[in-house]
Amino acid sequence: GALNRVFDSKTFKVSTFRRIMEEKRNNIDLKEHAENWETKTSEESESKVVQEAKNDKMKEELSKSTPKDLLSKLFELQQSRVEVYKQFNSGLENVLQSGNLTTYPDLTANITASFSVISNSIRCIIEIMQSQTDGSRSKEFQLEEEDLSTLSNCIKFTKQLQNLEKEKLNYTAALHLEKIRERNERLNIEARESGDEKVLNLLQQGVKGLQSKISGCIEQINETLEELRYASLDLQG
Repeated sequence: GALNRVFDSKTFKVSTFRRIMEEKRNNIDLKEHAENWETKTSEESESKVVQEAKNDKMKEELSKSTPKDLLSKLFELQQSRVEVYKQFNSGLENVLQSGNLTTYPDLTANITASFSVISNSIRCIIEIMQSQTDGSRSKEFQLEEEDLSTLSNCIKFTKQLQNLEKEKLNYTAALHLEKIRERNERLNIEARESGDEKVLNLLQQGVKGLQSKISGCIEQINETLEELRYASLDLQG
């Protein structure tokens, strides 16, 4: 409908909204943005190198872990994800209550960094699981046939978890933007300025729709985690 034409929640990303908010706050024009592009690209490249080094270190630390230990680490990381979501949503509520939108870009920057660390760590676990299954087939890493099958399922479910979490994050970021727009529209109506009741209704419908999609993601995530917990019980030490 009209709301979807204005904003496509499936493709929205936190980094996109952060850029929009920063440019609005600092009134950055395109020329200045272009001049800073080379510096930003350099910083991003350095950050990527640092992250790759951290990933290599983590893979080295986890490489000798048993499949069961890898799943335990996965569950710890998933719990950390839950805590980061709490911080993200709590931060939004503070923004909505205070009306100080300038704090939201910093919030998204910190949250995005936290999610990135968690996601990269889980990708490392997937790689190690995959290397263990490959090694077992070549007799380099000894696994019972039953454990090998279970580990293959763990890889499948962990990848599924990653995809669902990515989808949930996109919906959550979209929900945040929609709530901010809803708040602004409601305040304009209350102040009898430029607000539009029809637009407000569309935004409210958008909020409900996104909340429903997030609930669906959470249900699928919980089901996937349940499969992984069963798999953990089936694995030998």
